[in-house]
Amino acid sequence: ACRDSVLFCRDRHGRPIGYPMRTLACTETTLTFTTYAKSAKVANLLADPRVSILVVDEGADPLHWVSIAGVARVVVPDEATIQRVFGGRSVSDADRSLEARVPEGISELVRERHRDGKRVLLDVGEISVSAVHLETGGSR
Repeated sequence: ACRDSVLFCRDRHGRPIGYPMRTLACTETTLTFTTYAKSAKVANLLADPRVSILVVDEGADPLHWVSIAGVARVVVPDEATIQRVFGGRSVSDADRSLEARVPEGISELVRERHRDGKRVLLDVGEISVSAVHLETGGSR
């Protein structure tokens, strides 16, 4: 399951900067996030799409985390993509659905922000895992 994340990229001066994010969807090859189209991170990613992501599961004891490198793509989603990523009004996949994580009414507002172009998706692909810390208490 995907968890809370920190997405690291480079700012307009080339310095590293981190943004706390919540992973919307994940596959074996892609992580998907959402953000405002006019955000600084979008401008930064359009200038240099290379990212590092620290994905954490703070509920695990000891703490579980995975460090990932990848390339971000800014996506203005069509309706089919909005439905695929956010799910429909009925929740069938609680791990992936927006409704499982936000109060009632907010999920439709988030969908509308994507429909009107105020929000975009960040699809991070070309991912490679550089370090992992799991329940064994060790890192690799």
